[in-house]
Amino acid sequence: DRKIITCGNGVDAALGQVFTSILLNHFEQERPALPALALGSDCVSLTAIAQSSGMNDVFSRQLRALGQAGDVLLCISSAGGSQNLLRAVQSAHELGMGVVALTHAGDRTLGALIRDEDVELRIETPRQPRILELHTMVIQCLCQLIDYNLFGTHRE
Repeated sequence: DRKIITCGNGVDAALGQVFTSILLNHFEQERPALPALALGSDCVSLTAIAQSSGMNDVFSRQLRALGQAGDVLLCISSAGGSQNLLRAVQSAHELGMGVVALTHAGDRTLGALIRDEDVELRIETPRQPRILELHTMVIQCLCQLIDYNLFGTHRE
């Protein structure tokens, strides 16, 4: 029943979709599908929520409907300071979800919401192209770790 839910804006939403597609399919070797959901992938829901509630609630509203205690939110931020991401993390905490945040040197607001039981993976560079490259690498490393820990598969 536990799942990973991703959120991010722009290219960060695309990285979340890459992550969830790998979990739903496979990474390097065949394995059972894993439950994952990218909140940024449904443009109809995003725009409907934005129209009635504003952009700040596009992720938190979906999360309150789909998330539950024991789930994990993967929040990806290469730009920083986005209210919709901050509210998503707050909603995840209210629901009893764990949070993994991919952040960067210029985004202290999201990092400030991270609790002791959460994980923040901060990229210490101000250059967005490097942040995106390293976030992509981190996502691939997470996929490899998940596969190894759940299925014992590992490739060099």
